[in-house]
Amino acid sequence: WVQQLKDTPPSRRGMPSSDMINPKLAFVGDDTWTDLFPTQFDDSHPFPSFNTRDLDTVDNGCLKHLPLFMKSFGRTSVTPGGQPEFFEVLVAHFLGVDHVGHTFGPHTKQMTEKLKQMDKALSIILDSLDDSSTHECQVAFIFGDHGMTEDGNHGGGSKEEINAALFAHFSPGCGDMRLAKDIDGSESGIRTEEAFQTVNQ
Repeated sequence: WVQQLKDTPPSRRGMPSSDMINPKLAFVGDDTWTDLFPTQFDDSHPFPSFNTRDLDTVDNGCLKHLPLFMKSFGRTSVTPGGQPEFFEVLVAHFLGVDHVGHTFGPHTKQMTEKLKQMDKALSIILDSLDDSSTHECQVAFIFGDHGMTEDGNHGGGSKEEINAALFAHFSPGCGDMRLAKDIDGSESGIRTEEAFQTVNQ
């Protein structure tokens, strides 16, 4: 999807047709992303991810760059007379929860501390969206790429490993989301659920 987005003209992505509009893609976090997409991000800050005993390098890097990224997120961040560049998409891949699970397990004081740090990260993102312009819809998707077993590992097909959360948070510019309050997930249908059950790590 990263390359597809880059290949799609801004006018087809809901942007005004203008040479003055220059939407960009930004990334911070797990360096696997830049291994997979070495040229697609306009601004990237990868951090080494291989050492599962390193609980903080990637996450601290994300927390360092996220506030700066958020200041330039969305068209309404462009000031009159300023540079017509802004971030249309921000990808932040935190890794500490995964590494804590592998190193110490999911029910430990290290995991509690790491989740507190993730709460701080979510506050930066969600507060920024809540305070954003009502003239532009911005959405944050927060999700995990896998679950973990009771001993903190993953890679198999157990329910604990293949289940992961997905949370979407909409800015005021998206309108009254209470209209969607009756959506419970069943709308996807049994075939979609069956397809998801066949996906392995």
